[in-house]
Amino acid sequence: MATNSILVPDDLAERSAPGRLRSRMIRDIAVEFAQNLHWDIELLYVKNLKPGFFKRKQVDALLETYADIETSIMKQFMKAYVKGRVKITSGNPAEEILTCINASEGISMVVMGTHGKKGLEKMFLGSVAEEVLRNTDVPVLVLGPTAQEKQREFKIDQDFKILLLSDLSESSTEAESFAQKLAKELSCEVTMLHSVGDQIRRTRQSLYGSGYIPFDMEKMFTDLIKDTQRNLEKRNRRWQKEGLKIKSEATAKEETLDKTLQRKIKEGFDLIIMGTHSDQLMKAFLGSSARKVILSSPIPVIVVRSKPEKSS
Repeated sequence: MATNSILVPDDLAERSAPGRLRSRMIRDIAVEFAQNLHWDIELLYVKNLKPGFFKRKQVDALLETYADIETSIMKQFMKAYVKGRVKITSGNPAEEILTCINASEGISMVVMGTHGKKGLEKMFLGSVAEEVLRNTDVPVLVLGPTAQEKQREFKIDQDFKILLLSDLSESSTEAESFAQKLAKELSCEVTMLHSVGDQIRRTRQSLYGSGYIPFDMEKMFTDLIKDTQRNLEKRNRRWQKEGLKIKSEATAKEETLDKTLQRKIKEGFDLIIMGTHSDQLMKAFLGSSARKVILSSPIPVIVVRSKPEKSS
């Protein structure tokens, strides 16, 4: 049986202060999970060290530098009583990360950072993070630019709280299962949140835009809220039967998901878990909700891609 492990893609050659901070933070997060879940860590650094790109002396110097960094990282793992190893390879970073995930049955989570992109309302993640998120079913923890700026210590203790975002559809099934697994292993509390208000807001805008306004529109929204609350209560009962600590909330305030999260995170959550669709469209684009949450969240976000339905 393969040992569970955490894959940490990290840029060991990063020279900028923000880049070094990002590397330290993702390693600290991975160590914290590894300690509490009793998992191993595999740190992966992908760099083009081919002689055709660097001169031979430069390659030797870089490898010597990486050896020193590897020694430092292994000391951190040993000090934390975590089993780990550092792998340095060359090639396309996203492709090598995905190859590493696919080649191992034991990788249960990926922990990585992204610098994000400026402009266009910060719509884009770094290309490597985006590529990995779109092409693996393994849960991926992403430390976004806002979370990096906050420089908050990540600590899993008795007060650790998870905020689970669910749209109550099949796209959230895998995310809910992973949150349940963490809740059981970490003995922590999970709050399941469904922003029915955001759903109503978008539906209302769509109806107004089409010019078709149902006469019973408000009743339709009231019924939707009631159905959502019943759905969440059923999920609560299933979790509680497993002995897990779960709360649920269907927020009906008609605001964007971003604003809802800004309010909720102030309640002291340490981690967000959310799902995203797995279909052909996802092969080209990451869901906009997942992207926005990652870029704006002041805490780490785990994205779990739903598994594609098997054709009969």
